[in-house]
Amino acid sequence: MDIKTVYCLVTGDIALGRSEWSITDGDKVQISAKGIKVMKQQADGTWKIIIDQAFGAEAKPGGLVTST
Repeated sequence: MDIKTVYCLVTGDIALGRSEWSITDGDKVQISAKGIKVMKQQADGTWKIIIDQAFGAEAKPGGLVTST
């Protein structure tokens, strides 16, 4: 698996990261996508992923899902 961090935005103890990833078999790409992660900084300074949407950056317009 190959993962590239495109950007990471941080405010206080919350961060939003965007990545591009792929899984290959030899030279052939089997699957690839653009993901989004939300992270929260822990008391010891480490970061914990609290939301991991592997295909999040590829959502279609109008495809927002909300809970009621």
